[in-house]
Amino acid sequence: MSEQITITVSSKVYRRILAQAKQSRTNVSDLLNGVVANAFVSDASAETPAQEKMLREVEAYKKMHAQLASQYAGQFVAIHNGQVVDHDADKDALFFRVKQNFPNEIVLQRQVLENPDPVLHFRSPRFQQL
Repeated sequence: MSEQITITVSSKVYRRILAQAKQSRTNVSDLLNGVVANAFVSDASAETPAQEKMLREVEAYKKMHAQLASQYAGQFVAIHNGQVVDHDADKDALFFRVKQNFPNEIVLQRQVLENPDPVLHFRSPRFQQL
């Protein structure tokens, strides 16, 4: 069972949500449902197989980071089954190739930065009752 709610966010926040949904290859509703669910679920066993696969790819990225930084600094890499399968300076070009070459597969796409665990800042949405 699900409930439908309406929230109001700024245009800037909405554009960032749309960009994240595009990057995650999901729709806005599913993305926000996951964000809200994760805010209230503390049980790590609630992870889906897809989430577990992505976490393994993130761990592979972290283990390979030193090598990736020397070889692909500033570029975007695609990691599938713990291996770099593609790279490009253009994030969109990489995205479309990965989508074409690995349809329906979990592939981590990340920019190789100096720090393998960059700090991300998220602003909390405000919920309004109508």
